[in-house]
Amino acid sequence: MLRVTSIAAATATLLAVLGTNAVAAVPASRQESMVPVPSSKAALMRATKEALRMPIGERIETLQQQGPQGYRNLVGLMMDDAQPMETRWKAVTSVGLIGRAESKPELERALKHNEWYMRNAGLVAMVGADRASASRWAKALLSDKAAIVRAAAVDAIVEMRDTSSKELLWKKLYAKENFRHGKSLFVRKRILEALTHLEGPGREQKFVQILSDKDESLHPYAIAALEKITNQSLGANTEPTKIRRELWQKWWKEKAQAKL
Repeated sequence: MLRVTSIAAATATLLAVLGTNAVAAVPASRQESMVPVPSSKAALMRATKEALRMPIGERIETLQQQGPQGYRNLVGLMMDDAQPMETRWKAVTSVGLIGRAESKPELERALKHNEWYMRNAGLVAMVGADRASASRWAKALLSDKAAIVRAAAVDAIVEMRDTSSKELLWKKLYAKENFRHGKSLFVRKRILEALTHLEGPGREQKFVQILSDKDESLHPYAIAALEKITNQSLGANTEPTKIRRELWQKWWKEKAQAKL
């Protein structure tokens, strides 16, 4: 069973397991040695399925040789509920790699699917196919019913360096769907990590507030963010988080008083 945890960390695990990386088109110099494409639709479907079991580079090369019918086969496989998750995931991401921007309609079908892994795969593929659409979908999927898809949306935002999503991420950090029985879900850490990457000077207060969050596991992330945006460290890295947390809270209090 796949344990999905980037497009930085939920989606990165699936990408590593399934080998989903961008691949260039087949060089013309290699086309002469390519294996002939099966002529019948049934034979080509079998060839498409076989290609999905290949390493990513060979997979995309082989699928590109299959032409429009091979592409239609991929779309059929990704929407076939009888196919296993791994096959459908690879079909979705292959559609994105081969079709690029022209695959947007097919990828949006995946993004609207009721299976979480289809929405996840659709977003991974859309990031490489159409950044503007990926940004819109990532924002929408921050409210997805599946926590793993919400995490993938956060990862997509980080990968795209989508600073237009910052305020929405802050809102989602405190959204009720990211808590269970009053305790943080892992998505909150992902959001805070993302904000550390996306935020800059002038946002110190936001991270200082995290230091008062009941979820103490968030405090090291808030400290790391403060160190990044202020370009300074308070206390040694070897000191307990509690001590460093208090130092930053004292720093902010003194900073606020100095403005009075």
